[in-house]
Amino acid sequence: MIQRINLKLAINTIGNLFSNNFWEMIIFTPLTFISAILCYRMAVEKKKIET
Repeated sequence: MIQRINLKLAINTIGNLFSNNFWEMIIFTPLTFISAILCYRMAVEKKKIET
C-alpha cells in the first residue's frame, strides 16, 4: 500500500516538474518530492519492523 502511494507521488513530482503552470511547478514539485521521500522512509521502516 505504501509503495503504491510512493509511486504515485514520484510520478506526480515528475508531472509537476513539466507543468505549464508556474505556481504548480514552484509550490507542488517540492511538496510532492518531500512527501515521496517521507513515504519511502515509512515503507523502509515498516519493512525493518516486520522482519
